[in-house]
Amino acid sequence: MGRIGDTRVRQFWDPEHAISAAMKTGIKIQPECCEQDGVLWDVAAAYPPGALWRETMPEPSYIGGPVVKNQAHLEVALGKAPQ
Repeated sequence: MGRIGDTRVRQFWDPEHAISAAMKTGIKIQPECCEQDGVLWDVAAAYPPGALWRETMPEPSYIGGPVVKNQAHLEVALGKAPQ
């Protein structure tokens, strides 16, 4: 959680893989990096302002991972220049 110090960032520990399942069924863009044994892991997703999760997860404006290798891309998606 300390890698991206931005109040808009949320990190989830998902032991039941509920977020992973929702992402796999609810969004069109799938990350090519982060699936293991059918479960998405270590995925970063950025959403446009005002995006709300209703019946399905909103489409992210950016998705990628693993997070440690994509910090700069995520910061750009959040409108921040990499430090």
